[in-house]
Amino acid sequence: MPVSCVAKGCVNKRCSGSSKRFYAFPTDPVRRDAWLTALCLLDVLIPTEIRSYHRVCSDHFVSGLYFVGLYSIYST
Repeated sequence: MPVSCVAKGCVNKRCSGSSKRFYAFPTDPVRRDAWLTALCLLDVLIPTEIRSYHRVCSDHFVSGLYFVGLYSIYST
């Protein structure tokens, strides 16, 4: 199945040579719901119906930040 971003209005698709990365939703329910809330997708995607092909592209993440643990944000 082709991979495309599920964010509203985003048309990015995985293709050869692209620098975009695509991330699967977290399996942890708290983090998954945080992603859905941040992307305004709670009314579109039912958390229990998220599949492995539902992805979010790198355009929707803050560059240089990453999570260590559930609530700690560090800068690179």
